[in-house]
Amino acid sequence: MESDIIVEGFKNSLEMHGIKYTKRVGDGDSSVHKKLLLAKPYGNMVVEKIECRNHLYRNFCSKLRELSNKTRSSSKNIAIPLSLRKVILSNIEKLTTFIKKATTHRIKEDMLIVNKISLLKTDILNSPHHVFGDHTGCGSLPYVSCIPKESEENFVPQMKACGLYDDVVACLYRRE
Repeated sequence: MESDIIVEGFKNSLEMHGIKYTKRVGDGDSSVHKKLLLAKPYGNMVVEKIECRNHLYRNFCSKLRELSNKTRSSSKNIAIPLSLRKVILSNIEKLTTFIKKATTHRIKEDMLIVNKISLLKTDILNSPHHVFGDHTGCGSLPYVSCIPKESEENFVPQMKACGLYDDVVACLYRRE
């Protein structure tokens, strides 16, 4: 229903307002984009979908909360200890904060966009290591204080052993 209304709006935008929309902000709902591609409201001109950052963060947090309730890993089908599920749940905000700081930092850097994207991808994929206690990949990141505390436990080996780490990384990849 919602997607039909949006497609109709695109089809009538030129006639009603004299404009063609070249981009649209999406909320993660792929059905709208698929219908727009099929409808071709402007002929061969494709309307670009831009993901809303807030929706991406919300969806990421939701996936992590779901993961914290699962008793078996998806990647290895091994039981996940309750203690590790609690670690996931208690660190959701830290993961998103790390990613937000990395994004803000990389946007401001003076370099080619392709290099910014590559570095940001590396930062995002390093976020579970950093947040769950393995700081070997942090180097000298200027946007985060990466000084491991003596009392800080490294949960990464335990998470990898049961498949939970791979499940967390899977949450980082956008899947519709």
